[in-house]
Amino acid sequence: MLFVNLFPLIETFRINKMLGDRTYPLSLYLAFKQSGYDFTRTHTAKFGKDINEMAILNANMLYTIGWGSFEFIKTDATKDLTFLMMRSKNSAFADEIKNKYGAQEDPVDYMVCGLFAGALQVFTKDTINCFEITCRVQKDCGSCQYVAATDDNIIKYLEGFADNDISRAKGFLEEIKNLEGQLGITYAKTKLQ
Repeated sequence: MLFVNLFPLIETFRINKMLGDRTYPLSLYLAFKQSGYDFTRTHTAKFGKDINEMAILNANMLYTIGWGSFEFIKTDATKDLTFLMMRSKNSAFADEIKNKYGAQEDPVDYMVCGLFAGALQVFTKDTINCFEITCRVQKDCGSCQYVAATDDNIIKYLEGFADNDISRAKGFLEEIKNLEGQLGITYAKTKLQ
């Protein structure tokens, strides 16, 4: 059951697809990244400072509002690595896009990626992003799969995947970096103790 009205997001997807404009999905990613960062930073003291607890809290929030359920494959927040790998078999947004417009070539869950990138950002002084490797909106794809880490670690993780996935990731990460620069977006460079 979908509790949150996705209609404005679905219509914006349609309009942007017609115009060939990527600004909206990228700005949506950044808006949700900031929201994930703010939510996690605010609630970390209340719910604990553990990355696993906060990842579960964010996933439960998405499930509660009807955006899908998430399975965490791996989380890590050590001195040298901050990393989150997750999967969703029922992304509400991707399912709505696929039902309304058919299979798409590229993943569409910019909001989910932004939310988890922002949440993970709280636990490190490094810049974190989240990349959707596969999406239910793509032909013959049964689940959405995401990786959140530093840009370098995202690319390292994708070694062994198709060249197209690596190229798409590099393009996405470059677009995000450029847009953050244009908008003057920076994140606190101190992680929670």
